[in-house]
Amino acid sequence: MDFALKYSAIVVSPNYLKLPESNGSDILRNISDFWQWFHKDLQTVVRWATTAEVEVDQSKTLVIGHSAGGYLAVQSAITQPAGSIRAVVAGYPMLDFKAPWYTKSFAKFPFGRPMESASIVDDHLAAMKTGDVVSAVNPPARFPLAVATVQHGRYPEILGSDASLYPLETIGTVESFPNLFVYHGKNDSAVPAEGTKKFVEKFKLVLPECKVLMKIEAGDHGFDIPVGLETPWMKEGLTFVTDEWLR
Repeated sequence: MDFALKYSAIVVSPNYLKLPESNGSDILRNISDFWQWFHKDLQTVVRWATTAEVEVDQSKTLVIGHSAGGYLAVQSAITQPAGSIRAVVAGYPMLDFKAPWYTKSFAKFPFGRPMESASIVDDHLAAMKTGDVVSAVNPPARFPLAVATVQHGRYPEILGSDASLYPLETIGTVESFPNLFVYHGKNDSAVPAEGTKKFVEKFKLVLPECKVLMKIEAGDHGFDIPVGLETPWMKEGLTFVTDEWLR
């Protein structure tokens, strides 16, 4: 929020469909619907809310997301028309859903949590009814479900297998990408930093003309919460994207 206030930015923070009630393809369609609304209706909404005192400059769009939101920020840059997004900030994003961390069942302890029973996932899936939709969750609700899904490698089942869901595959299908600042905690116990490193390596290989800045810093998932704008690595990254965002 401090960053938005510094540049008098309009913040648009959408909910999005959640697993497992929706699968990955549902979620990407949901994000596509958001972007259609953004380009068609946001200007009208802002004018109404501000009595026409504020105008939206949609040519200067910066997308920021963390964890699953970081995945959706990257997916937005991949799926939306070239030039419609100026820059992307992705904090500890989930980018390698085909890694064993997400696909295999073994002892994992996200946030130091003990192993949950696989029945948490099974029971939740069995109780779901056709048409159930979840688009907002207030922590710690569903936290055991999220942990058990990772621990027992259930992501392929609930996310889906379509190639469009996997950024490490789709990054090779685009010809351009906005300036990308991506950062991750080297001690992340929930979303391993190796996925981010792997994505950046692929990014540089297939898009050598595009710009990416990666920072791997000490800390667990969410390590940036107390980090201020003047922290050297954060300041460098935000300057990197701001130069393009506001040019």
